[in-house]
Formats: sequence, C-alpha cells, structure tokens
Amino acid sequence: MKSKVTYRIGTILGGLTLLIGTAIFLIWWVARHWFAISLIDFEVYGFIWILIAIPIALIGLFLILFTIGNNYPKFCWKTIGSLILILANIPTLYFILEKHSDLDTRAYFKLINRSNVNDIELSMSASTFQKEIGVLNHSESTVNYFYPKYLNDRRESVRLVDTVTIIIRTPEKIIRSGLPNTYKGSCSIFMLTDDFQLECKQPTDNIR
Repeated sequence: MKSKVTYRIGTILGGLTLLIGTAIFLIWWVARHWFAISLIDFEVYGFIWILIAIPIALIGLFLILFTIGNNYPKFCWKTIGSLILILANIPTLYFILEKHSDLDTRAYFKLINRSNVNDIELSMSASTFQKEIGVLNHSESTVNYFYPKYLNDRRESVRLVDTVTIIIRTPEKIIRSGLPNTYKGSCSIFMLTDDFQLECKQPTDNIR
C-alpha cells in the first residue's frame, strides 16, 4: 500500500480523538452515577477537547482520503477501516452530547446509613414520581438520582423545586424525611442519622 505514513498518522489521529473524548465522558459519567461526584472540571475538559478534536479529526480524515485516492482503484481494506474509525467520531459525539444533556438534568445523591439499624427500606416520593431506592444495612450506602421539578425556573427569581420525601421503613416503623433542596446537575451526600433524619454531608454543587 502506498502512503503508509499518511495512513498511520490518519488512523492514529482518528483513534485519538475518539478514545480521549469517550474516556473523558465515561469518567465523568461513572463518577456521577456510581459515586455521586460531580467532577465539574471534566465537563470543561470535554468541551475543550471537542474544540481540539474537530480539527484533529478533519486532518485525519484528509490523510485517510488521500491514502485511499493514492491507492485507487486498489482499495486496501485497512484504509476503509480507518475511514470508518474516523467517521465514528460523529455518532459518538452526538451520543455523548445527548447523554450529557440528560445526565445534567438529574440530581444525584449518595445516601449513607448511620442509624445503627439494619434492613432499612428506602424509597422516594414526590408529586411527579415514586421511586424505590433499595435496602440498606448500617454503614452501607447507595447512589441514586431523580429529575428535579422546578416550580420557578426564572434566573432572576428564587428557584424552588418540587419537594422530595425519603420514605424510611424500619422493622418497627415508617418515617418520612424531606430531602434538602437538590438541584439539577448537582451531586450531594446525605447521612441518615440515629433519629432517621437526613444530614447533608456535602452540599449540593453545580447548581444551575
């Protein structure tokens, strides 16, 4: 195959943009979904990487097209594979942006059971949804999310959210505890105390 150098450089550039962009998004996603950690800086890194990756991917695309043209009509399947790799950046970017848009409207929280009671059943209740959280023993934790409902979404006004209640079912009783105001895009950590109240260990961040 002619133009092996351009083929290799084009393939590397196409793979690099796809790999780094996907890795940044997955780290941000996993941090929120499994650990309720916002990693706000990664959102900035992702945006900056998009601006950097677009010209890099275009250069890679040009090099692969040059390689294909230089080997025409004897196409090498390797070059076709590299072309597909570079073009895969487009649907991947679209998926990431769509998924980020959805994740950014969720409020994530980590709930730690410090009540010294085992087999506590937890669920969420609001005017717009009902959701099971799961069963927690002492010292266990769980991460969950919901979509906050804004009663007033005007930036110049106080932004209120629909009240979310955590329903706590112990072997002896049922307790209802209001979840502190938790805004979309935020990650919070709450501790369930001995008197079955929710104590905020990490205030909501990334409020928008």
